[in-house]
Amino acid sequence: MNLRHSRHLFITPAAVALAAAFIAGCGAAHAKVGSPPSTAGGRPAPTGIVQVSHDQFGAHAEPAVAVNPRNPRNLLAASMVFQGRARGLATYASFDGGLTWQSSGVLPGAAPDNDADVTVTFDQAGHGYVSGLVASRAQSQLNTAYVWRTDDGGRHFKPAVAAIRGSVDHPEFVDHSGLAADPTAGSADLYLAGIVFQGSTSELRFTRSTDSGRTFEPARSIDPSNSSYDRDTVVAAGPDGLVAVMYYTWPSNGSPPVTVTVATSTDHGASFATPVRLGTVRWPAPVLGVNLDLS
Repeated sequence: MNLRHSRHLFITPAAVALAAAFIAGCGAAHAKVGSPPSTAGGRPAPTGIVQVSHDQFGAHAEPAVAVNPRNPRNLLAASMVFQGRARGLATYASFDGGLTWQSSGVLPGAAPDNDADVTVTFDQAGHGYVSGLVASRAQSQLNTAYVWRTDDGGRHFKPAVAAIRGSVDHPEFVDHSGLAADPTAGSADLYLAGIVFQGSTSELRFTRSTDSGRTFEPARSIDPSNSSYDRDTVVAAGPDGLVAVMYYTWPSNGSPPVTVTVATSTDHGASFATPVRLGTVRWPAPVLGVNLDLS
């Protein structure tokens, strides 16, 4: 369920402060406060909202943001960006708690084409990571989930590392991958999961890096049911090797309600227990002015 893409990317300082406080409790262009940004229609943005994006892209969609646990004033954001019909992945960084932002442009090696689905995280050493799907319109049913690493808070990124790669012989399409880092001090573990489609079939695949994103293990299925209607993975990591992968399972007719399912590991992703169904979710009543994409 995605909101229709917006022209600019905005963020609320209050949300950033809350995220930074949570982390502390657990262990090129700028947007300036006091100069309210304008929306696409020329109207001023609501008080307390900072415009993050000041770039050449016509629209931005499905943003993600993370706070650096080593420096809570450092925030890293990423978004899908639109340039004509092409869709790319761009990043933004703040070093003053979200008051001002700089654009780092599109991620290295990912010229806008048919890219999608960014996720952002930091590890306890302060390395930032962005995952995203890179694809070409010429091969719309084939893409690869990549991970980029930054060691300077989002100013620069290392070359992309393939984490879940589609096969040319048997075209595979990765959808809405999720990324998380082990929160344990000194850990180099990074976890990624996504739904991989092969024609009319699909499976939930998981991979991990044990060297801070330099390399990834071969992706493997972690849900034996291999439902053709799984969607939208979210990955979270906790102490003592805990990894949880949440995802939706749609009915075969593609209509709500959908089932929320979680696959859990307690050994840093080396193995997973049988997925647990948590319950069903129905979409809320329509909201005037909000357009939903339920694909």
